[in-house]
Amino acid sequence: MVRNTFWDYVKGVTILMVIVGHQIQYSTGSEVFFDDPIFKFIYSLHMPLFMFVSGFFFYNSVNKHSSLTIIKNKTLQLILPIVTFTIISFLLSDINSFNSLVDNSPKNIYNLIFGHFSKKALLFGFLKNLWFLWIVFFLSIFLIVVRSCHIDSLWIYLLIFIALFFIPDFYICNMFCFMYPYFLTGYLINKYGLFYSVFYNQKRIINYSIFISFIILLLLYNRNTYIYITGYSIIGKNNQLLYDLHRLLIGYCGIYSIIWFFLKLKSINLNIPSLIRKGFLYLGRNTKQLYIITSLPVFINILRRFATGEVNYMKSLISTIVITLVSILIIELIKRINWANLIVFGQKNNHKPNTLNSNNNNI
Repeated sequence: MVRNTFWDYVKGVTILMVIVGHQIQYSTGSEVFFDDPIFKFIYSLHMPLFMFVSGFFFYNSVNKHSSLTIIKNKTLQLILPIVTFTIISFLLSDINSFNSLVDNSPKNIYNLIFGHFSKKALLFGFLKNLWFLWIVFFLSIFLIVVRSCHIDSLWIYLLIFIALFFIPDFYICNMFCFMYPYFLTGYLINKYGLFYSVFYNQKRIINYSIFISFIILLLLYNRNTYIYITGYSIIGKNNQLLYDLHRLLIGYCGIYSIIWFFLKLKSINLNIPSLIRKGFLYLGRNTKQLYIITSLPVFINILRRFATGEVNYMKSLISTIVITLVSILIIELIKRINWANLIVFGQKNNHKPNTLNSNNNNI
């Protein structure tokens, strides 16, 4: 089957937003990035859009493979890279600790490596590293269980959506609650064949109304809207439901606006330069790999070392280009080594290219 490049372009632009957002965040050295308009734009929609796409393609997976096969695939594609990333991150972030190994006794060396690793990296890092992959994995397992119990019902999903407002913000539970409706929406839109009726066949007034709503919600976006600051659970919090609904609505409006925008570009058949087109296609087909590599502590530490205390767009642009190119080089080197490609990215080199019906669109 010929690959549908529409989703590659969507994902390519979105992963680029992820990288830019990280450059803005880590290059400031303070929390001023929360008030930056470009940062607000990126964080209002990029992860909801990725989660929507993941849910959309997950429906293809459950129709094509057995539950056991899906669980095995997801464990390989998502959990194995998290384990590898956690180990690499620990080694890179604590490399200075190993400078003193020569002067330590074997017992101290053992405590330094395994004691510190188990407490810091396993208990905290393992459950938080690459949180997006964790959430895709948990949501996939959740939907498999729901389908296996024959309760694949809109009413069940709605009741669960309401119940999630009362789940404590523990570890990444808040991210699960936040991402749940977007993943589910993508899944249901594909299940009921609603993609074109929702995004393509709407009247202009609806398209522009949703886009204007997104702009208005973006203007109202503040620090309390960030899930990282206020969490998700409404228990014991004032105005929390308003914050949750705000980020939920702006996420949906952002998803709609981005997909509508790309459908419009597709319909007018713009003559985009070949290099740019191929560049975004590459980004879109390697979103998981880019997400993993650009999240490595070595990149974050470099950005923090040159932090200026304020948002600098030129510096963020330059660092985006440099880190993206370096990451692509690393990705291509890893892909050439079978075992490295497997443990770092959870992919086998003999795996067939993704198609519209692929189950490998995790991010």
